[in-house]
Amino acid sequence: MLRGAFGRRSWQTEDMADKRLQEKIALIARLENWLAETVAYLEKNRHLYEKKKSRLSAVIQQRKVMRVGSPSSEEEKLRKQCDQYEGHRASWLYYVQEIEKQKSNLEAMKRRRRKKKEELSEKEIVKFATQLGYAVEPSKPKRTAKTVKKRTQNTVESDQTVVDIWRDKSEADVA
Repeated sequence: MLRGAFGRRSWQTEDMADKRLQEKIALIARLENWLAETVAYLEKNRHLYEKKKSRLSAVIQQRKVMRVGSPSSEEEKLRKQCDQYEGHRASWLYYVQEIEKQKSNLEAMKRRRRKKKEELSEKEIVKFATQLGYAVEPSKPKRTAKTVKKRTQNTVESDQTVVDIWRDKSEADVA
């Protein structure tokens, strides 16, 4: 009997656990793929972002000098594009953190899986069976050399007493 039979989430079969492990591995692969795409995007567009950021700063500075209250359409467009790049940069950090978290979760799942596959001792089986309400047969005590010797002595003595009883009966019948 395996440890998982009575443990937490005991309703899960081995196939279900395998499926969950495979899903976790697939999730990590997707996250790593998204991270690679995000890094490629950031590297490709870094120079363009720096140009747009400096142009945005110049447009904002020009608006302040001219004392115009509302931003121009060019400024709004540049701000939106810079925000988009910065959002990708923020998602890069999220992907790194999420990948690390999922990898640690995967390792924990594997450790629990190995632990559940360990064999239960006789005491643990009896304990879990009684918790579930099953009638448990008492286990036979282990026979050591000492108990075997004592048992054979008792058997010999009891055999002798039975023989003596029959001998006494037969002598009484004869007399």
